[in-house]
Amino acid sequence: MRRSIHSLLLTLVCYCGLLGSAAQAVVIKDLYEALVPVETQSREERQTALSTGLIEVLTRVSGQTLIVSENPEDPILMAVQNPTRFTGQFRYRQVKSGSTKLELWIKYDEKAVNNLLQSNNKPVWGHTRPPTLAWVVVTENGRRNLLSNSDKHAVKDAMKWIANKRGLPLSFPLMDLTDRGNISVSDIWGNFDDRILKASQRYSAEAVIVGRLYKGTSDQWSARWSVYHQGRRQDLDVDGEQNLQVAVTPVIARTAESLAQQFALVKNEEVSESVTVKITGVTSLKEFNHVVKYLKSLTAVSEVSPVVVGNAAASFKLVTQSGRLGLAQAIKLGHVLAEQIPTATTTGIPIPATGGPDLVYQLVQ
Repeated sequence: MRRSIHSLLLTLVCYCGLLGSAAQAVVIKDLYEALVPVETQSREERQTALSTGLIEVLTRVSGQTLIVSENPEDPILMAVQNPTRFTGQFRYRQVKSGSTKLELWIKYDEKAVNNLLQSNNKPVWGHTRPPTLAWVVVTENGRRNLLSNSDKHAVKDAMKWIANKRGLPLSFPLMDLTDRGNISVSDIWGNFDDRILKASQRYSAEAVIVGRLYKGTSDQWSARWSVYHQGRRQDLDVDGEQNLQVAVTPVIARTAESLAQQFALVKNEEVSESVTVKITGVTSLKEFNHVVKYLKSLTAVSEVSPVVVGNAAASFKLVTQSGRLGLAQAIKLGHVLAEQIPTATTTGIPIPATGGPDLVYQLVQ
Protein backbone atom coordinates (compact mmCIF):
# COMPACT_ATOMS: atom_id res chain seq x y z
CA MET A 1 0.00 0.00 0.00
CA ARG A 2 1.31 3.43 -0.92
CA ARG A 3 0.43 6.36 1.26
CA SER A 4 1.51 9.91 0.55
CA ILE A 5 0.81 12.45 3.27
CA HIS A 6 1.34 16.16 2.91
CA SER A 7 -0.04 19.38 4.33
CA LEU A 8 -0.80 22.54 2.46
CA LEU A 9 -2.12 25.93 3.49
CA LEU A 10 -5.59 26.63 2.16
CA THR A 11 -5.79 29.45 -0.33
CA LEU A 12 -9.21 30.33 1.04
CA VAL A 13 -7.93 32.08 4.15
CA CYS A 14 -11.39 33.41 4.94
CA TYR A 15 -12.44 29.92 6.01
CA CYS A 16 -9.66 29.46 8.58
CA GLY A 17 -11.96 29.84 11.58
CA LEU A 18 -15.15 28.61 9.92
CA LEU A 19 -15.34 24.99 10.94
CA GLY A 20 -14.65 25.26 14.66
CA SER A 21 -16.36 28.51 15.49
CA ALA A 22 -19.56 26.98 16.82
CA ALA A 23 -18.80 23.27 17.04
CA GLN A 24 -21.21 21.42 19.32
CA ALA A 25 -19.23 18.88 21.29
CA VAL A 26 -20.18 15.25 21.85
CA VAL A 27 -19.63 13.38 25.13
CA ILE A 28 -17.91 10.02 24.59
CA LYS A 29 -19.24 7.81 27.37
CA ASP A 30 -17.31 4.60 26.59
CA LEU A 31 -13.88 6.23 26.36
CA TYR A 32 -12.28 3.74 28.73
CA GLU A 33 -14.06 0.61 27.43
CA ALA A 34 -13.02 -1.99 24.85
CA LEU A 35 -14.58 -5.02 23.16
CA VAL A 36 -12.11 -7.72 22.12
CA PRO A 37 -13.13 -10.90 20.21
CA VAL A 38 -11.97 -14.11 21.93
CA GLU A 39 -12.17 -17.83 21.14
CA THR A 40 -12.17 -19.16 24.69
CA GLN A 41 -12.37 -18.00 28.30
CA SER A 42 -8.90 -19.24 29.15
CA ARG A 43 -6.69 -17.16 31.40
CA GLU A 44 -3.97 -16.86 28.72
CA GLU A 45 -6.35 -15.54 26.08
CA ARG A 46 -7.96 -13.20 28.59
CA GLN A 47 -4.58 -11.64 29.40
CA THR A 48 -3.91 -11.12 25.69
CA ALA A 49 -7.34 -9.53 25.27
CA LEU A 50 -6.74 -7.23 28.26
CA SER A 51 -3.47 -6.08 26.66
CA THR A 52 -5.13 -5.53 23.28
CA GLY A 53 -7.94 -3.54 24.86
CA LEU A 54 -5.53 -1.43 26.89
CA ILE A 55 -3.63 -0.42 23.74
CA GLU A 56 -6.95 0.60 22.16
CA VAL A 57 -7.94 2.68 25.19
CA LEU A 58 -4.54 4.36 25.52
CA THR A 59 -4.74 5.30 21.83
CA ARG A 60 -8.29 6.63 22.19
CA VAL A 61 -7.60 8.62 25.36
CA SER A 62 -4.32 10.14 24.17
CA GLY A 63 -5.56 10.76 20.63
CA GLN A 64 -2.21 9.49 19.38
CA THR A 65 -1.40 6.36 17.42
CA LEU A 66 0.34 4.42 20.17
CA ILE A 67 3.77 3.05 19.31
CA VAL A 68 4.93 0.77 22.10
CA SER A 69 8.66 0.84 22.71
CA GLU A 70 10.64 -2.40 22.73
CA ASN A 71 12.58 -1.13 25.74
CA PRO A 72 11.68 -3.58 28.56
CA GLU A 73 11.79 -0.70 31.07
CA ASP A 74 9.36 1.47 29.12
CA PRO A 75 6.36 2.13 31.46
CA ILE A 76 3.84 1.93 28.61
CA LEU A 77 5.20 -1.45 27.49
CA MET A 78 5.20 -2.70 31.08
CA ALA A 79 1.57 -1.61 31.46
CA VAL A 80 0.53 -3.39 28.26
CA GLN A 81 2.32 -6.55 29.37
CA ASN A 82 0.66 -6.37 32.82
CA PRO A 83 -2.78 -4.89 32.11
CA THR A 84 -4.62 -6.31 35.14
CA ARG A 85 -3.80 -3.36 37.43
CA PHE A 86 -5.40 -1.00 34.90
CA THR A 87 -8.54 -3.13 34.57
CA GLY A 88 -11.67 -2.17 36.48
CA GLN A 89 -14.27 -4.65 35.20
CA PHE A 90 -14.59 -7.30 32.51
CA ARG A 91 -17.12 -9.88 31.40
CA TYR A 92 -17.67 -12.29 28.55
CA ARG A 93 -20.67 -12.07 26.28
CA GLN A 94 -21.94 -13.65 23.09
CA VAL A 95 -21.53 -11.63 19.91
CA LYS A 96 -25.11 -12.49 18.91
CA SER A 97 -27.89 -14.27 20.73
CA GLY A 98 -27.39 -18.01 20.29
CA SER A 99 -23.93 -17.56 18.74
CA THR A 100 -20.88 -19.50 19.90
CA LYS A 101 -18.63 -16.49 19.20
CA LEU A 102 -17.46 -14.59 22.27
CA GLU A 103 -16.14 -11.15 23.01
CA LEU A 104 -14.60 -9.76 26.18
CA TRP A 105 -16.01 -6.43 27.40
CA ILE A 106 -13.45 -4.51 29.44
CA LYS A 107 -13.73 -1.27 31.39
CA TYR A 108 -10.38 0.17 32.40
CA ASP A 109 -9.70 2.36 35.43
CA GLU A 110 -9.91 5.96 34.22
CA LYS A 111 -7.62 7.40 36.89
CA ALA A 112 -4.96 4.72 36.39
CA VAL A 113 -4.99 5.15 32.59
CA ASN A 114 -4.76 8.95 32.86
CA ASN A 115 -1.93 8.73 35.39
CA LEU A 116 0.00 6.34 33.12
CA LEU A 117 -0.28 8.72 30.17
CA GLN A 118 0.44 11.89 32.14
CA SER A 119 3.43 10.43 33.97
CA ASN A 120 4.94 9.58 30.58
CA ASN A 121 4.30 13.04 29.06
CA LYS A 122 1.42 11.79 26.92
CA PRO A 123 -1.71 13.90 26.37
CA VAL A 124 -5.08 13.08 27.88
CA TRP A 125 -8.09 13.88 25.70
CA GLY A 126 -11.26 14.15 27.78
CA HIS A 127 -14.75 12.75 27.26
CA THR A 128 -16.00 15.92 25.54
CA ARG A 129 -14.88 15.96 21.91
CA PRO A 130 -15.65 18.05 18.82
CA PRO A 131 -17.56 16.55 15.88
CA THR A 132 -16.15 15.69 12.46
CA LEU A 133 -18.16 15.76 9.23
CA ALA A 134 -17.45 13.37 6.34
CA TRP A 135 -18.24 14.02 2.68
CA VAL A 136 -17.54 10.72 0.94
CA VAL A 137 -18.12 9.74 -2.69
CA VAL A 138 -17.83 6.06 -3.61
CA THR A 139 -17.40 4.86 -7.20
CA GLU A 140 -18.70 1.33 -7.82
CA ASN A 141 -19.75 -0.29 -11.09
CA GLY A 142 -19.22 2.96 -12.94
CA ARG A 143 -21.53 4.97 -10.65
CA ARG A 144 -20.67 7.63 -8.08
CA ASN A 145 -22.64 7.82 -4.85
CA LEU A 146 -22.35 10.55 -2.21
CA LEU A 147 -22.96 8.89 1.17
CA SER A 148 -25.56 10.50 3.39
CA ASN A 149 -26.50 10.16 7.05
CA SER A 150 -29.30 7.71 6.16
CA ASP A 151 -27.36 5.52 3.70
CA LYS A 152 -26.27 2.00 4.53
CA HIS A 153 -22.89 1.25 2.98
CA ALA A 154 -19.78 -0.76 3.85
CA VAL A 155 -17.56 2.33 3.56
CA LYS A 156 -19.70 4.23 6.03
CA ASP A 157 -19.78 1.28 8.43
CA ALA A 158 -15.98 0.92 8.26
CA MET A 159 -15.44 4.63 8.92
CA LYS A 160 -17.87 4.63 11.85
CA TRP A 161 -16.24 1.54 13.34
CA ILE A 162 -12.72 2.97 13.15
CA ALA A 163 -13.91 6.36 14.40
CA ASN A 164 -15.47 4.69 17.43
CA LYS A 165 -12.16 2.96 18.13
CA ARG A 166 -10.48 6.38 18.12
CA GLY A 167 -13.20 8.18 20.10
CA LEU A 168 -13.93 10.45 17.14
CA PRO A 169 -17.55 11.68 16.80
CA LEU A 170 -18.19 11.23 13.07
CA SER A 171 -21.28 12.22 11.10
CA PHE A 172 -22.36 12.28 7.46
CA PRO A 173 -24.40 15.00 5.72
CA LEU A 174 -28.20 14.86 5.58
CA MET A 175 -28.20 15.41 1.81
CA ASP A 176 -31.56 17.16 2.08
CA LEU A 177 -32.69 19.98 -0.20
CA THR A 178 -30.29 22.42 1.47
CA ASP A 179 -27.27 20.17 0.92
CA ARG A 180 -28.29 19.37 -2.64
CA GLY A 181 -28.53 23.08 -3.35
CA ASN A 182 -25.09 23.75 -1.82
CA ILE A 183 -22.98 20.91 -3.17
CA SER A 184 -22.83 18.15 -5.78
CA VAL A 185 -21.05 14.85 -6.29
CA SER A 186 -18.69 16.52 -8.75
CA ASP A 187 -17.78 19.15 -6.14
CA ILE A 188 -16.66 16.40 -3.78
CA TRP A 189 -14.92 14.39 -6.49
CA GLY A 190 -13.08 17.51 -7.62
CA ASN A 191 -12.34 18.50 -4.01
CA PHE A 192 -13.42 22.09 -4.53
CA ASP A 193 -12.43 23.72 -1.25
CA ASP A 194 -14.80 26.66 -1.33
CA ARG A 195 -17.92 24.61 -2.13
CA ILE A 196 -17.10 21.92 0.46
CA LEU A 197 -16.38 24.35 3.29
CA LYS A 198 -19.43 26.46 2.55
CA ALA A 199 -21.70 23.39 2.55
CA SER A 200 -20.08 22.20 5.80
CA GLN A 201 -20.83 25.44 7.62
CA ARG A 202 -24.37 24.39 8.65
CA TYR A 203 -23.00 21.35 10.52
CA SER A 204 -20.64 23.32 12.81
CA ALA A 205 -17.97 20.63 12.64
CA GLU A 206 -14.47 21.18 14.00
CA ALA A 207 -12.96 19.11 11.17
CA VAL A 208 -14.14 17.94 7.76
CA ILE A 209 -13.11 14.74 5.98
CA VAL A 210 -13.45 14.49 2.20
CA GLY A 211 -13.11 11.06 0.62
CA ARG A 212 -13.07 9.85 -2.97
CA LEU A 213 -13.09 6.03 -3.05
CA TYR A 214 -12.90 3.71 -6.02
CA LYS A 215 -13.53 -0.04 -5.97
CA GLY A 216 -11.64 -1.81 -8.75
CA THR A 217 -12.53 -4.96 -10.65
CA SER A 218 -10.35 -7.03 -8.31
CA ASP A 219 -12.34 -5.74 -5.29
CA GLN A 220 -9.42 -3.61 -4.20
CA TRP A 221 -10.05 -0.16 -2.76
CA SER A 222 -8.19 3.02 -3.62
CA ALA A 223 -8.90 6.29 -1.88
CA ARG A 224 -7.96 9.95 -1.95
CA TRP A 225 -8.57 11.57 1.41
CA SER A 226 -8.42 15.17 2.59
CA VAL A 227 -8.78 16.49 6.14
CA TYR A 228 -9.74 20.14 6.71
CA HIS A 229 -8.91 21.45 10.17
CA GLN A 230 -7.84 24.87 11.50
CA GLY A 231 -7.58 26.37 8.02
CA ARG A 232 -5.29 23.67 6.68
CA ARG A 233 -5.78 20.70 4.41
CA GLN A 234 -3.97 17.39 4.80
CA ASP A 235 -4.06 14.90 1.92
CA LEU A 236 -3.62 11.13 2.10
CA ASP A 237 -3.68 8.54 -0.70
CA VAL A 238 -4.36 4.83 -0.24
CA ASP A 239 -3.99 2.44 -3.19
CA GLY A 240 -4.94 -1.18 -3.82
CA GLU A 241 -6.28 -2.27 -0.44
CA GLN A 242 -8.34 -5.45 -0.24
CA ASN A 243 -9.41 -4.69 3.31
CA LEU A 244 -11.79 -1.72 3.47
CA GLN A 245 -10.97 -0.98 7.12
CA VAL A 246 -7.30 -0.61 6.19
CA ALA A 247 -8.29 1.81 3.43
CA VAL A 248 -10.21 4.12 5.79
CA THR A 249 -8.03 3.86 8.90
CA PRO A 250 -5.32 6.41 7.87
CA VAL A 251 -7.76 9.31 7.48
CA ILE A 252 -9.55 8.59 10.78
CA ALA A 253 -6.22 8.29 12.59
CA ARG A 254 -4.89 11.50 11.05
CA THR A 255 -8.08 13.41 11.94
CA ALA A 256 -8.01 12.16 15.55
CA GLU A 257 -4.34 13.09 15.88
CA SER A 258 -4.92 16.55 14.43
CA LEU A 259 -7.81 17.25 16.81
CA ALA A 260 -5.89 15.82 19.77
CA GLN A 261 -3.02 18.23 19.09
CA GLN A 262 -5.51 21.04 19.62
CA PHE A 263 -7.62 19.71 22.48
CA ALA A 264 -5.68 16.98 24.33
CA LEU A 265 -3.57 18.16 27.27
CA VAL A 266 -0.09 17.18 28.38
CA LYS A 267 0.16 17.61 32.13
CA ASN A 268 3.14 19.66 33.23
CA GLU A 269 3.34 20.46 36.92
CA GLU A 270 6.21 22.89 36.29
CA VAL A 271 4.01 25.25 34.27
CA SER A 272 0.88 25.19 36.43
CA GLU A 273 -1.04 28.43 36.04
CA SER A 274 -3.81 30.05 38.06
CA VAL A 275 -6.68 31.35 35.97
CA THR A 276 -9.57 33.39 37.39
CA VAL A 277 -12.95 32.59 35.88
CA LYS A 278 -16.14 34.56 36.49
CA ILE A 279 -19.46 32.85 35.77
CA THR A 280 -22.68 34.84 35.67
CA GLY A 281 -26.19 33.44 36.01
CA VAL A 282 -25.39 31.51 39.21
CA THR A 283 -28.45 32.27 41.33
CA SER A 284 -28.83 29.24 43.61
CA LEU A 285 -26.82 26.70 45.60
CA LYS A 286 -27.85 24.03 43.11
CA GLU A 287 -26.41 26.04 40.21
CA PHE A 288 -23.25 26.79 42.20
CA ASN A 289 -22.69 23.09 42.91
CA HIS A 290 -23.39 22.30 39.25
CA VAL A 291 -20.71 24.79 38.16
CA VAL A 292 -18.15 23.44 40.65
CA LYS A 293 -18.77 19.86 39.52
CA TYR A 294 -18.44 20.87 35.88
CA LEU A 295 -15.19 22.78 36.39
CA LYS A 296 -13.68 19.87 38.32
CA SER A 297 -14.65 17.50 35.49
CA LEU A 298 -12.50 19.38 32.96
CA THR A 299 -9.31 17.52 32.11
CA ALA A 300 -7.52 20.87 31.94
CA VAL A 301 -8.27 21.66 35.62
CA SER A 302 -6.48 20.23 38.66
CA GLU A 303 -7.88 22.53 41.39
CA VAL A 304 -11.05 24.63 41.81
CA SER A 305 -11.30 27.29 44.53
CA PRO A 306 -14.25 29.71 44.93
CA VAL A 307 -13.12 33.34 45.24
CA VAL A 308 -16.30 35.46 45.26
CA VAL A 309 -19.94 34.35 45.32
CA GLY A 310 -22.88 36.73 45.08
CA ASN A 311 -24.92 39.07 42.85
CA ALA A 312 -25.96 36.17 40.59
CA ALA A 313 -22.34 35.35 39.81
CA ALA A 314 -19.45 33.29 41.12
CA SER A 315 -15.72 33.66 40.58
CA PHE A 316 -13.24 30.80 40.85
CA LYS A 317 -9.48 30.38 40.83
CA LEU A 318 -8.57 27.37 38.71
CA VAL A 319 -5.18 25.69 38.63
CA THR A 320 -4.41 24.32 35.17
CA GLN A 321 -1.42 22.87 33.34
CA SER A 322 -2.87 24.00 30.00
CA GLY A 323 -2.92 27.75 30.60
CA ARG A 324 -5.71 30.20 29.85
CA LEU A 325 -5.86 29.25 26.17
CA GLY A 326 -6.13 25.50 26.87
CA LEU A 327 -8.77 26.09 29.53
CA ALA A 328 -10.82 28.27 27.17
CA GLN A 329 -10.65 25.56 24.51
CA ALA A 330 -11.84 22.93 26.98
CA ILE A 331 -14.80 25.08 28.07
CA LYS A 332 -15.60 25.92 24.44
CA LEU A 333 -16.27 22.25 23.74
CA GLY A 334 -18.97 21.92 26.37
CA HIS A 335 -22.59 23.02 26.48
CA VAL A 336 -22.50 24.35 30.05
CA LEU A 337 -20.89 27.80 29.76
CA ALA A 338 -21.25 30.44 27.05
CA GLU A 339 -18.48 32.96 26.43
CA GLN A 340 -19.24 36.50 27.62
CA ILE A 341 -17.47 39.85 27.64
CA PRO A 342 -14.51 40.33 27.38
CA THR A 343 -14.76 39.77 23.65
CA ALA A 344 -12.97 37.03 21.79
CA THR A 345 -10.02 37.47 19.51
CA THR A 346 -9.99 36.07 15.99
CA THR A 347 -8.64 32.85 17.46
CA GLY A 348 -11.76 32.42 19.59
CA ILE A 349 -9.91 32.79 22.90
CA PRO A 350 -11.43 35.45 25.23
CA ILE A 351 -9.31 38.48 26.08
CA PRO A 352 -8.84 39.01 29.83
CA ALA A 353 -10.35 42.19 31.24
CA THR A 354 -7.84 44.61 32.68
CA GLY A 355 -7.77 44.11 36.44
CA GLY A 356 -10.64 41.64 36.23
CA PRO A 357 -11.11 37.90 35.68
CA ASP A 358 -9.14 36.13 32.97
CA LEU A 359 -12.26 34.48 31.52
CA VAL A 360 -15.94 35.37 31.77
CA TYR A 361 -18.84 33.02 30.99
CA GLN A 362 -22.61 32.78 31.33
CA LEU A 363 -24.13 29.63 32.83
CA VAL A 364 -26.49 28.19 30.21
CA GLN A 365 -27.38 24.80 31.69
